[in-house]
Amino acid sequence: MENATIERHSRLYFVDGDVVLAVKQPQLDQESQPQYQGFRVHKAVLRLHSPIFAHMLSDATPGQSYDEAPLVEMAGDDASAVASLLMWLYFPLEMDIERWNPDTPITVAPIVRLATKYLMETLRSHLIKKVVADWPRTLEEWNRQEAEIPRYEGRSRIEHDA
Repeated sequence: MENATIERHSRLYFVDGDVVLAVKQPQLDQESQPQYQGFRVHKAVLRLHSPIFAHMLSDATPGQSYDEAPLVEMAGDDASAVASLLMWLYFPLEMDIERWNPDTPITVAPIVRLATKYLMETLRSHLIKKVVADWPRTLEEWNRQEAEIPRYEGRSRIEHDA
């Protein structure tokens, strides 16, 4: 990562973090210096949620550092997906998934891929359940959901009018 620029993430760069995850940004041309998004997070949080991170962080030999913390390059990962994944780990109450939003499968797909890659089964299962709940698999489930929608819409109108 020599000659690279690391841009600190605005929310996921904690002063007391003990590891910096660096995700390479797409380069516009081959001659520009590599740019990375940096996430200074806590090894304990990563270990708690992922056996892959637990293994990777415990077996890592001291190498590069950034801001006096070990630097781990997240090769092949997308910075926005890593940011979303970390937001789910650090700020789960802020990460609401709007019910019946047709964009939900597209929005959560990159996070589910990373959760699968890093064996974060709890998060992966949670996100999949949210998508499955919005997309009925049987006619009976479809009819039940159709009956529920007017009650949901009525509640949001009442909340809006109040």
